Amino acid sequence: MPNLSERRSAAPVADLPKVTAMRDPLTGLLGRQGLRATLDRALERASSSAADGLIFKLSIDQAEQVAEAGGDAAFDAVMTELAQRLRMLLRAHDVMARPERTRIAVLFADCPESRAAALGSKILAAVSDRPFTAPLGQVTLTVSIGANELPDNGGSVDELFARTNSALRHAQSLGGNRLCLFRDVPLGRVASRRDFIMADRLAKALQAGQLQLAYQPVVDTRSGAVVFHEGLARLKTGPGRLSAARNFVPIAERLGLSFRLDCRALNIVMGALTTRPSSSLSVNISAATVTDRRAVESIIGTIAERRYLAPQLIVEITETAAIKDLAGSMAFVEALKGLGVRVALDDFGSGHTSFLHLRTLRPSIVKIDGSYVRDLSSDPDSALFVGALAKLATGLGATTVAEGVETEAEADALRALGIDMLQGYAIASPGPLDVTDAT
Repeated sequence: MPNLSERRSAAPVADLPKVTAMRDPLTGLLGRQGLRATLDRALERASSSAADGLIFKLSIDQAEQVAEAGGDAAFDAVMTELAQRLRMLLRAHDVMARPERTRIAVLFADCPESRAAALGSKILAAVSDRPFTAPLGQVTLTVSIGANELPDNGGSVDELFARTNSALRHAQSLGGNRLCLFRDVPLGRVASRRDFIMADRLAKALQAGQLQLAYQPVVDTRSGAVVFHEGLARLKTGPGRLSAARNFVPIAERLGLSFRLDCRALNIVMGALTTRPSSSLSVNISAATVTDRRAVESIIGTIAERRYLAPQLIVEITETAAIKDLAGSMAFVEALKGLGVRVALDDFGSGHTSFLHLRTLRPSIVKIDGSYVRDLSSDPDSALFVGALAKLATGLGATTVAEGVETEAEADALRALGIDMLQGYAIASPGPLDVTDAT
């Protein structure tokens, strides 16, 4: 039996073919839209007649290893066999679907939550008791299962998906090869109803063009001249009212709206650049987008359509995103550089900082996390880190930006440490370009 950890190929799970909306061509199961339609009917029935029902969502614990070791063919083979094994356990009126590339969902109709543990045990045993057959050989696999009962209060399909996904993630976090019910998920891991309200508001705002950007200038440490502006997302919530990114970006990331948010922000920035041939603007691209190959291709395509703007554009990715998928981040950075776009590594120092990331990604700009700036006066280690990073970045051909500069004393200390640019409220607040241009 092959050791999956010893074999590698360029076929991560994110590269596998998309599941079609209504029917999955590989397994013959319902796709995401087909499952949505089925759940809509099931929820209506549960609400009107108090009928019981359970939704399971399964994910192979070794999905990434299978895809990396054997590519598409191996992953397709185990997904097909998984679907076949599950069919043997289902009743005629149960429904199975493949709503995502790496997951299978099962709707158990007329089934109370009290049966969840027994059903889960049967599925776990059916998966792990004997090896799967794939082009790379026989492989032993396990699955994690997230489960939730159908609510009898008319809940939405999106809410049901989110709850089942929360339960699945919790099962995976506990080591996999287990079932987890949504009611057993710790409260801190659960998306709240407020999250869904904000996500719905965000989706409608994106549709209506209500996402705006406030621009904060980044200035040369010594001359004070504006080098570029960072576009910071703001959501219009009413007449004259804008919500800061911290109020909706984390929710967008949790509930799958990051890519739409990134695309809208990128289009706003590129539109602004067309009227400002001498300006440089930066836009943030989320970790979820950076680590999704198809999303990256779309972002690159959007920039390529107006490649003449590329020299004015700076794309900011966080250190956290780079750590999550260093190889994917490197490919994204290289594609951007190939178009002439500058890349900034944002919030450097906020994650598991490694100078390997700088050497591998070779960003044009390194933005030092504001926590080091705030600690400059009280923590000698922060000053040591900032000074060392300034020297290293210079040696690698990058320039440095200190974020979160809030006092003149901090600005003076950063100048002495050799930082190239400053950003923060001590310099200027975010605002319209016409206002911040004059900073």
